[in-house]
Amino acid sequence: MIERSELLERLRNMEAHMLVVGGGITGACIARDAAMRGIRVALVERRDFAWGTSSRSSKLVHGGLRYLEQLDFRLVFEATRERAVLGRIAPHLVFPIPFLFPIYDSDKNGVLKIGAGMWLYDLLASFRQYRWHRMMGSAETSRAEPGLQRDGLAGAACYYDSGTHDARLTIVNVVDAVRHGGVCLNGVSYEGVERSGGRIAGARLRDEESGERFSVKCDLVVHAAGPFTDEVQAAAGLTDKHLVRPTKGTHLIVPAERLPVSHAVVMTTRSDGRVTFAIPWGEGTLIGTTDTDYAGDKSNVHASSDDVDYLLDAVRTYFPSSELCRDDVISTYAGLRPLVRQDKTSPYEVTREHEIHWDPAGIMTICGGKLTTCRKMAEELVDRFLRERDEFRASARVCSTAQAPLPGGGGISGPEGLAGLARGIQERTGLDDASSEHLARAYGSETYALLDGDLAGDGKLDPLVPGLPYLAGEVDVAVNQELARSTSDVLQRRLHVFYKDADQGLGVCEQVASRVAELMGKDAEWRQADAEAYRTEVARSRAWRAEVGDA
Repeated sequence: MIERSELLERLRNMEAHMLVVGGGITGACIARDAAMRGIRVALVERRDFAWGTSSRSSKLVHGGLRYLEQLDFRLVFEATRERAVLGRIAPHLVFPIPFLFPIYDSDKNGVLKIGAGMWLYDLLASFRQYRWHRMMGSAETSRAEPGLQRDGLAGAACYYDSGTHDARLTIVNVVDAVRHGGVCLNGVSYEGVERSGGRIAGARLRDEESGERFSVKCDLVVHAAGPFTDEVQAAAGLTDKHLVRPTKGTHLIVPAERLPVSHAVVMTTRSDGRVTFAIPWGEGTLIGTTDTDYAGDKSNVHASSDDVDYLLDAVRTYFPSSELCRDDVISTYAGLRPLVRQDKTSPYEVTREHEIHWDPAGIMTICGGKLTTCRKMAEELVDRFLRERDEFRASARVCSTAQAPLPGGGGISGPEGLAGLARGIQERTGLDDASSEHLARAYGSETYALLDGDLAGDGKLDPLVPGLPYLAGEVDVAVNQELARSTSDVLQRRLHVFYKDADQGLGVCEQVASRVAELMGKDAEWRQADAEAYRTEVARSRAWRAEVGDA
């Protein structure tokens, strides 16, 4: 069990070598890397781990096929390498999925050009891909995805990238950082730095749960705040330049039976030529994403009516027989990409590279990048810290994050090993295929320990929501083992009830709020406020309907 109160007390009293601000995937990976090297590291996140961008992605770990068109071969090489690393250290959370790239007579890139690009993609992966690509004729493509538009269909490329549970990937990095001696806390705000003799001496923090303000001593502050980078820079007095260009990416989920796909289908929108996907996602199909500049409230990002129509139009172009409409949408979500600020006209053309900025006073800032390269970005930042600070270099251990499995990742040999784990869970518990596979994918090799712990007892293996694979006892796992502090933390980020349930979890939010309150020792007033906060999250995700009066 991870006790927040113990972590908070350690944070108050520690003298950190490094304080990381931001609990998204980048900050989580930095905390893990630093802790594994023996660096005294703390991480603070104002809301929940993965609250922002890191739980609002397309749920893909991919090499970036489209970057070939931009001739960014180095990024593709790095991304395919890191895809392989993540699949090795977290095979339960990063797993190969087949992609289908349909090619039409009217497309600017024909079969030969796409085929050449696929060979280059495979070669840049340096034999690290799950399987080599293959080209398919029109008839075989139609058999593979019967719903695809057949008029003008010339064929398709079938290749493999990886899917992931983005928020859980973030959370297991946090958990592993704590297991290696780091202090990681959600619900703690960063309010700026304290200086002594022109150098950073500490940081001012606020516990959002109690309202207590306190300072922590530290030698270095790392800003890893994603789209909030500029605001965090300002809190530290660094107001001379803006580093981030936030762009909004919107996704929507429809029932799998309304858009049944067995591959992640690559779609090129006719209006602006950007790539979107229709991705099989368990009980639903995930459609996304948009890419538009964003200048609104970064804490209140949601899908617009235009976003939804844009994505539905793309789907209807490729799957006309689906007749997909707004009423089919179960849920939506939107997040902000923290792109490095550039002057290029189109957000779609802005590089997905990252930058690390060093302030000699003792502040490092990392911005840009992509989910796939999160581990490597962290390694580069910690390496830079050790180059700049000789006093820590001699005692620091060599980076081992590319070899050491993440929690749940040990002892699983790829998709076959994961399937074997799911069968073993089913034999032990009697759960159905869906729930057994879910447990294997969520907790990996740690599932058996949980079955003897938080998942043990009457009713713990009962369904949390009818028709979905999640279990009642997973609320306990989320609070006790994964630092969840609210119903939203549980149903949005630890589990995907918010996205896949027909009523987005409204039917169980009171039940979950009651259990979360009980586990945290909260009273009835807190429970009611927590349930209401979750209902507000659901309403926000449905706000696009009100824009046209069909709420």
